[in-house]
Amino acid sequence: MNRRSKKYIIITAEILFLTVLIFLFLRILDFNQFKRNIRIIKPSNIAVILLFQSAVYILGSLHWSVLLKQAGIKRSFLSILRARISGFSVSYITPSFYLGGEPVRASLLKDDKVTYNRLFATVTLDKYIELFSKFPAVVAGLSLLIILFDPAVSLIIVSGIITGSLIGVFLFLLIKLFNDKTFIDRFFKILLRPLAKLKPGTVVKLYRIIRDFEKEVGVIIREKKYFYLAIAIGVLVSFIEVLQTYYILSLLNSQNLIKSFVIFSSTIFSAVFTFIPANLGGMESVNLFIFTLLGLGVGRGLIYTIILRIGHLSFVTLGLINLMLSRIIKKREKKEA
Repeated sequence: MNRRSKKYIIITAEILFLTVLIFLFLRILDFNQFKRNIRIIKPSNIAVILLFQSAVYILGSLHWSVLLKQAGIKRSFLSILRARISGFSVSYITPSFYLGGEPVRASLLKDDKVTYNRLFATVTLDKYIELFSKFPAVVAGLSLLIILFDPAVSLIIVSGIITGSLIGVFLFLLIKLFNDKTFIDRFFKILLRPLAKLKPGTVVKLYRIIRDFEKEVGVIIREKKYFYLAIAIGVLVSFIEVLQTYYILSLLNSQNLIKSFVIFSSTIFSAVFTFIPANLGGMESVNLFIFTLLGLGVGRGLIYTIILRIGHLSFVTLGLINLMLSRIIKKREKKEA
């Protein structure tokens, strides 16, 4: 099977998946409730959501700036913020675990004085913090779900396995990064071993890059207090996202802080199913399930998703515009040089 055939199979599967989701929404959606709730949403409410989203990106850029400072990379906060939003835009439309925009972030901050290895080291550590700093709020939400809402045993088992595995990976990497300076080196040696016999020259080049990357990571995390500061900022970001959820629920006359934590914790499941660009269908299906489980109704779940989509897509648009402008400016600078 060639690549083109695989691509068509994947596209067909995605279309079928979305068709089934739309059919299910139409079957179980209470249109009267949906109409009542959608009328509640006003432009001022969307403006507040954009403020929440702005706080998330500003604080996210702040914990990246801490890492950049440790790496000796000096950039204005505005340029860091713009690079982060552009990276998010690419990650959002990429069918993967919210990844894909990292090279974009690095390229937007690159200049002749800084190597890509050092920039990628800061981006990698920042992504690590971004993903795993959500776990305090996620664990709190899942715990509340299990204690107060008596979910099915199968959901408890699946939640426990996914959450426990990811927390285990987080702690394992944290311990190894600080206590084993050759961990990255040995890890990639194992990964590259099968390729070494086929393309030894390529492996040697990759191995050099990896060793340089490991050195850069060591430089950035040499002072633990700054790394922990970046993690603390990341945890704060997750709690702001919980407050954003609480605000949206208040618009739907269902404000409840406990349910806000539970709904936020469900993002771990929607992230797992990001095999379609923009997580289209994944976010909707998870919210459909969790809102039904909490007794909030499918209509509220759909409106909640729509409001979040508006916020996300607003910043995706900003990021893509910034990316295009940055490329135009670089082309002009090359011509002038």
